[in-house]
Amino acid sequence: MNFHRNLILISAMALAFPAGSDCASVPHTKTLSIAIENDLVIIPVRINGLERTFRFVLDTGAEITTLDAQVSRALGLPRGEDIDVLTVGAQGTVPTVRIQTLQFGPIQIGPISVAGYDLEGLSGGVDSKVDGVLGIDVLRQARFTIDFGKPTHPSTQPLEFNS
Repeated sequence: MNFHRNLILISAMALAFPAGSDCASVPHTKTLSIAIENDLVIIPVRINGLERTFRFVLDTGAEITTLDAQVSRALGLPRGEDIDVLTVGAQGTVPTVRIQTLQFGPIQIGPISVAGYDLEGLSGGVDSKVDGVLGIDVLRQARFTIDFGKPTHPSTQPLEFNS
């Protein structure tokens, strides 16, 4: 379990402080509370400016951001092109959907195409439903760190965005 937390932390720090950067020169940070459920980092995400937040897993190993197909249908998101994806042990074609704005913490991205895929199996591994997965296509646009040493609640941790 600790291996996965450390791996996520190392991946996040690599994104936050690329080679040659000076960690001490970060001008300011903004903090977002995240949940840790079964060693998965859960981030609250807003889609298209809606007040409701959606539960996304932070996954530095996912090439593309994914939204649960049921959520995309409920939101009436327009369908995009089909894409080929490679998952653990399988390859297939999945549709994409268009999101005008995707926001987590101070980061707002869009318009963006994300994979529309049934995430019911992923939801079984955490305490409640997962609405999406934040992949590296979105994460590479943010500088952030996850500090597992400053818990604000037994199940939450701060996620700091550096600008």
